[in-house]
Amino acid sequence: MDYATPSDSLLRLTLFSGVAVLVLNVLLVAVVAFVRARANKRARHQREITAIWTPIFHRAIEGLENPTLPVIARRDQTVVLGLWIHYFQYLRGKARICLRRLAYYIGLNHSTSVLLHHRNMAQRALAVVALGNMG
Repeated sequence: MDYATPSDSLLRLTLFSGVAVLVLNVLLVAVVAFVRARANKRARHQREITAIWTPIFHRAIEGLENPTLPVIARRDQTVVLGLWIHYFQYLRGKARICLRRLAYYIGLNHSTSVLLHHRNMAQRALAVVALGNMG
């Protein structure tokens, strides 16, 4: 004899829904962890690039020569450009001239030209600000 009642199908549906919600929550936690790890990695990389380029900008501001300049990797261009804009906006006079000279020497003018055609609007805005400051 079959003792199936309408509540049995409701229980199965509830169990299935509960398992689905549990799986979705686990996936959501995994995605959040992945995004957070990626953001931490990006922030650490930006700190490393800033640590490399800050002394170079300081030497340029003081009017000193930088004996060896690292090559700017494509993925580091926006970080270096943002750092250059940061220093440039707070300086006046000869220091700005020295920073402009450094920008042309390391090829930031070419990087900004490439960024002008980028899909990302924030990178385009960064390029416009940089090109405006480069004169």
